[in-house]
Amino acid sequence: MPEFYKIGEIAKILRVSRPTLDKLLASGEVPSVHFGKTRRIPKKQFDLYLKDKLDDATGEVQNRKVLTLARLNR
Repeated sequence: MPEFYKIGEIAKILRVSRPTLDKLLASGEVPSVHFGKTRRIPKKQFDLYLKDKLDDATGEVQNRKVLTLARLNR
């Protein structure tokens, strides 16, 4: 059976305000599902979202290092 996070739990994990999280949810950046008037975030999808964000951030830093080294080696 799938597990879900509550909106408040995600806000605490990401250390963002509720309005900021609402914007991320409305844009579809953070995946969520509705159950009546309640919105929940599937744990598996959120974990994948977070992993992708961290991989992107790590790759961006690594790419900057490569570009800097390439410029120094000219």
